Amino acid sequence: MISAEKFLETIVEKARMEPKSIRDELKEIPTEGLITLLKFCQQRAGKDLPRKNYGYVHQDLVNILGEKLGFKVEYGEYSHGVDGVWSYGDITIIIESKTSSQWLKIEQISNYVKKKKASSGLLIAPDFTQDQVKAAIGFGNVRLLTTEGLSKLIKLKEMGKLKTKDIVKMFVPQEAVRVDYVIDIIYSIVKPLEKPSELEVKPQKWSYEEIKKYLDDVKRRNKYTYAYYKVLSEVDDRISREKLLKRMGKILGEEVTGFQLAGVQAGIMMTVIKKMKKERIDGKDKDGRNFWLNEKYKNLVKRYFTEVK
Repeated sequence: MISAEKFLETIVEKARMEPKSIRDELKEIPTEGLITLLKFCQQRAGKDLPRKNYGYVHQDLVNILGEKLGFKVEYGEYSHGVDGVWSYGDITIIIESKTSSQWLKIEQISNYVKKKKASSGLLIAPDFTQDQVKAAIGFGNVRLLTTEGLSKLIKLKEMGKLKTKDIVKMFVPQEAVRVDYVIDIIYSIVKPLEKPSELEVKPQKWSYEEIKKYLDDVKRRNKYTYAYYKVLSEVDDRISREKLLKRMGKILGEEVTGFQLAGVQAGIMMTVIKKMKKERIDGKDKDGRNFWLNEKYKNLVKRYFTEVK
């Protein structure tokens, strides 16, 4: 199985694909994988092509993680301007991401905040020098966040310990006399989750019309997930991971890797399980070696692919 890091290295350094062309695939990767790739980009980035592209991928990864924090994200251009703009209600935060703190220009970000009349600026890098910390304090409208800190915030958000409104309070400068906002953040982390019964929602069953609508949407949005379901509809029992990848590749006319399959699984988890609160229409064993259709919906999925031919 090719690792996500090796896959990224191949497309950036050998295929030299435009970073923007893989943005949708990156969005399908689970959070832990995104953090791993973020650190990988920091290790591999350079000033000249093709390694310069790692900085652009790093920029996209940071913005994708911003979406996971609950912000509405406007992706920035790669070669000029701000790296991104994160919005929440009437709050706007200018984002600057760097693979190394040596590229940071605190004053430039502060000026971007003033020019765009934003709420604050957020600089994200592996670490910061003392001079950079002092400069940020001096300008007053900029916050610094390490990638390790970003990783921890994401985990707290996904655990339900933090809400986006709490994270906003950290990113936007507050007046220093009152410390209630700090107490609010701490309280939101340590207090028990309210109404735990609401978190234990029983997955709902599918009707054929719902499956049809879901697969139609998959067809428009993600070719890998669509090919995945199509292959499963063509087999009567289980199919091994290796055979699944080959048959998906045959349908799409390209090589399909474990990286894309991991994205498919992450997308199903986020859409079907977490968003739609539905039962999975597919299945797989714990180590991901074999895949199949849920017996309950096998005939419905097969019917769909028969009708769309």
